[in-house]
Amino acid sequence: MPAKRLKGGGGWIAIQFSDLTSTGTDHGLAVGHIGAVLKGFHGDVAAYFTCATAAATSSTWTGLATFIPGALTVVGNITASGDYNGSIRHPFYLRRTTAGTAERWFHWDGDGDSTDSVFLSNSLYMPCDGALVRVTLQCLSSPGTLQVKGYINGSIAQTVSDTPGTSVAHYDFTTVSLSKGDYLAVGTNPSSDPTTIPATAVVEFDWSTL
Repeated sequence: MPAKRLKGGGGWIAIQFSDLTSTGTDHGLAVGHIGAVLKGFHGDVAAYFTCATAAATSSTWTGLATFIPGALTVVGNITASGDYNGSIRHPFYLRRTTAGTAERWFHWDGDGDSTDSVFLSNSLYMPCDGALVRVTLQCLSSPGTLQVKGYINGSIAQTVSDTPGTSVAHYDFTTVSLSKGDYLAVGTNPSSDPTTIPATAVVEFDWSTL
C-alpha cells in the first residue's frame, strides 16, 4: 500500500502503510502509532488513510482533535463521550384536524391546529440556530392548491404551493432559517377542504450554537 500523507500545523509528513495486514493485532498497534503521531501536531488534523475494518475495532484515540474534510463512512458502531456539537435533523409529527379552507397552524405537540394569530401556542421555540427543511404530508381529501407556509416569529418566511391531491407530497423549504430564541410555526392554506392533513416536519438544529 502506498504511503499516505498526514497534514498538521507544521506541514506534511508521509507514513508507510505497507506493513498493515488484514488480521491480528498489527492493526491495533499501527492505528495506535498513527494516533500517537497525530497527537504531536498542533490544531486540527486532516488524516488521509484507508485500512481494513479490523484496524479500528480495538483502538481508542484520546485527546485528538481531528478534522476530516468531505464524507466519512464508518462500518460498525460509534461510541463517543461528550457533547455532539453539529447540525442534526429531527422529525416532528403534526396533524391538521380542522375541516375547511381557512389557514390553520399545526400544533407542535403532535395533534391539532388552530388559528392563533399570535402563533405562540402553535410555535416551536428554538434552543439553538436551525431551519425548517421539509414538510411531508398527505391529505384525506383533495385540497386543491395547498400552500404550506413557514413562519418565523409570526412573519411569513416562505410559502410553498402544490396540488397534491391525496398523494404523499413533499414541501421543501430553503429560506426558513432561524436563530436561537426564534419561534417557528407552520401553516396550511388549502383552496378545497382537505378534511385531515397528517404531516411530518423536518427541522434542523445546529447544536454548536446551543
